[in-house]
Formats: sequence, C-alpha cells, structure tokens
Amino acid sequence: MDINILEFAENKGKEIAKNISEKYDQADFDLSQNKIEKEIYNISFNYASIFFFENSKMALSKKMRDDLIFKVRSFIAEKINLDKEGNNKLLTEVIKFYVIQYLLSDYNIFIA
Repeated sequence: MDINILEFAENKGKEIAKNISEKYDQADFDLSQNKIEKEIYNISFNYASIFFFENSKMALSKKMRDDLIFKVRSFIAEKINLDKEGNNKLLTEVIKFYVIQYLLSDYNIFIA
C-alpha cells in the first residue's frame, strides 16, 4: 500500500485550518495566540498518532522520513538536528506548519 505522508499532512492541515478559522478570528489570535497554537499542536499530534495507529503495519520508509525532515527544515529558520526526532513528532510538525500556512493563505489569519 502506497501512502503519501506529505499529502496526508497537507490534507489534515487544511482541514484543521478550516475548523480553527471557524472557531477563532484574528482578534482571538491576537489575544490568545499561545493557547490557540497549543490547540493546533495538540490536534496535529492527535492526527499524527491516528495516522501511525491506522498504518501500524506499515514501516515508515527512509524516503518518507527524509521527506518529513526536509519539510520541517523548510519551515524553520534555525538549524536543528531532526535525525533523532520520532516519526510522530515530525509528522505533527509538518501538519502544524500546513495549518499555519492555510490559516494565512485561505483565511488571512496570521500566527507569528
């Protein structure tokens, strides 16, 4: 079974962004950004956990893992070692970054 992990992350990011945009507006982000960011992280973590639960028989290929690492590195400015990060953490970060991207591009909600 061929699973595109980045496509999964992007789809979930878009879905979460839609739900967050319906729940909060820019004023909410201005007042409670840390709380909302934590909520986005927690939802992203839950989807990542579900992905690995539903695909528990599938081993994450080196290419899939490298794709996740590349995507996380493309979103962050600082150099950090991601090679030792767990797969769930990497997927969580990619989903979270897609949420932030879609909040800005589709809903004009900015997260600093």
